[in-house]
Amino acid sequence: MGYYTAYSLQLEGEPEEVEAFENDLLEISKYNGEIDFIVKELIDSGNCYAKLYDLEEWITDVAKKHPDVLVELFGDGESSDDLWEARWKGEEYERQDSIIPPFKNENLLTEKEKDNKLKTN
Repeated sequence: MGYYTAYSLQLEGEPEEVEAFENDLLEISKYNGEIDFIVKELIDSGNCYAKLYDLEEWITDVAKKHPDVLVELFGDGESSDDLWEARWKGEEYERQDSIIPPFKNENLLTEKEKDNKLKTN
């Protein structure tokens, strides 16, 4: 089976550097000598909906070769709590996962949330 994610890719940098990054990403994603058409779609349109389990690893490897390109990858997975953004620039990397903070108003907490709050305090 598998897990689909809606990806969005944005690249910032000098046009020739961005193009070199894109070419290297296509090269690293090849399978049996063939360019991955889904990665090509992501590069060409900036978006795709797919199972790209190795995408972040590929970007990590390619970003090291292109330290002047800022890479922004957004992901929205099938699960409602799987929303994230990752960024690379050369060897630098950071990922932020979306988290809805707990409600602070005691009157708006569910019984389960109240119980959990008591257990953690």
